[in-house]
Amino acid sequence: MTSTTSGPLLRIAGLSSGYGRVGVLEGISIDVDPHEIVVILGPNGAGKTTLLNSVSGVARPTAGSIAFEGRDITGMRPEQVVRLGITHCPEGRQIFQRLTVEENLVAAHIGRGGKSFEALRAEVFELFPVLKERRNGMASRMSGGQQQMLAIGRALMA
Repeated sequence: MTSTTSGPLLRIAGLSSGYGRVGVLEGISIDVDPHEIVVILGPNGAGKTTLLNSVSGVARPTAGSIAFEGRDITGMRPEQVVRLGITHCPEGRQIFQRLTVEENLVAAHIGRGGKSFEALRAEVFELFPVLKERRNGMASRMSGGQQQMLAIGRALMA
């Protein structure tokens, strides 16, 4: 993805967030530049998932801001965030076990950026050839690693 601004691709400034009355994050600031990879590390309960949920629109920030490509996305709904090109591939895979690989990819496709389902599916299959091989197989019959590939593929389709 290419940034449309001269600043960071993602800017989180003074973010505080949590769930209901339970505060989890306070005053978090992070800049992610285009083509940069940033890793969030910490023990269980440190707020890693809350940070990602806040960016994804699942958790509502109580203070601070989140900007993507120079656009304020603070408090946007998850479906709005996805349409901008930000997807969240949570731990635990969360694929549709009773659907095939192909059906899982269809379910995740929202047609962002004008790319067709076929073009996005081809990109997923290029990254994960085993998914192409197993495209008509049930997701529940794949190994854990293959299911994680499918979860990532679903995120890429969105």
